[in-house]
Amino acid sequence: MATVRSTTNSDIHSQLNGYVTDYLTKHMYDANTSWPLRKTIRLPKQTELEAHYTHIRAQDEAIRNWAQQHHCETSEKTKVISNGIVRQTSQLIDSVTIPDLNTALNITTPQTRKLYQREHQRAHTITNQFNLDSNTSINIAKILKNHGEIRLRLLDTQHHNQPDLIVTQPWTDGAPHDITHIIIVENKDTYQAIPTTEHAICIFGNGHAATRIKTLLPWITTTPHIIYWGDIDADGLEILSELRQTGITCDSILMDSTAYKTYEPYGTKLDTKKQPLKARDPKPTPGLTQHERNLYEQLCTGKNTTYLRIEQERIPINDAMTILHNQHQWNTTHHK
Repeated sequence: MATVRSTTNSDIHSQLNGYVTDYLTKHMYDANTSWPLRKTIRLPKQTELEAHYTHIRAQDEAIRNWAQQHHCETSEKTKVISNGIVRQTSQLIDSVTIPDLNTALNITTPQTRKLYQREHQRAHTITNQFNLDSNTSINIAKILKNHGEIRLRLLDTQHHNQPDLIVTQPWTDGAPHDITHIIIVENKDTYQAIPTTEHAICIFGNGHAATRIKTLLPWITTTPHIIYWGDIDADGLEILSELRQTGITCDSILMDSTAYKTYEPYGTKLDTKKQPLKARDPKPTPGLTQHERNLYEQLCTGKNTTYLRIEQERIPINDAMTILHNQHQWNTTHHK
C-alpha cells in the first residue's frame, strides 16, 4: 500500500480514513470479515529519513494521534539517524491495527457506515425469515443491491393507506393499466405526504436511484403524465436530467427560477450532510430545458444567489398540489 509518509500532514488522516472505507467497501458482502485489520506503514529509506527527519517525525506524530483518536494500536521499529558525527535512534510507526468492525464503522464515512449496516441488517433479516445460512443471505443482499430497488405508493382510495410496494426486479407481469399520473419525488417526507389521488402513484426517487425507475417499471413510459419534483439545487436538477436521459419523458414542478424566488427564504447553505455547500463547475445536463439549465448553472456557481439549496420538504405540499391540479389534471380526493 502507498505510504502516507510521502503526503502532507493534512492528508494523513484522510488517507487513513480512506483505507478503512476502501476495505469496508471491498468487503461489504463478505459474510465474515477478518479482524483485526493491520495496515502497514512504509518506513522511509535511510537517505530519505536523514534528509527530511523533522518532517517525517511530524508525520509520524500525525499517524500516532490518528491511532489514539480511534483507539487503534500501533507497532514501531527503531531507525538510526546519523549526520556523520552524531548517531541517534528514533521509533517510527510501521503499522496501525484497526481492532474490530465497530471501530472501522466509526472511522469510515457516514454514507459507507449507513450502507454497510443496512446491507448486513438486510442479510440478517433474510437469514431469520427464510432460515438461510449467513453466506447465502449476504449473497442475496448483494444481488438486491446490485439490481437496485425502488419504493412506490398507490395513491387511490382503495390502496392509499396500505404498505408501500418495493420493486426489486422488472415489473412486467400484472402491471397496472389504469395509471394516468405518476409523481416522482426526492424526499421521503414529501413522498409520504402526497394525498389520495385516483389512477396515480407516487415514487420515492431517493436521489440518483431514480435512474433505475425505467428498468424496474418498464411500463412507466406509457403513462400519460409523469412529473418529477426534487430539491431546488444542483443535485436535484442533475437527477432530473439523468432521469430524462433514461427515456422517461417527464415535466418538472417547483424546480425553476420562479420557484427559487418564491421560496428563497426557505433556502439553506448546507448540503444533505449538513456541510457547507460550495460553488462548483456545472456538468453536462442534456436532459434539462434551457430554463432549467439556467437555474442549474446559477446554483452551481452561486452567481447572484444567496442559497445554493432549497429543500423540497420546505415547500408547502398544498402549493405543489395546486400546481399539479392546474397544470397536470391532478385531482386529489383529500389533502392530508
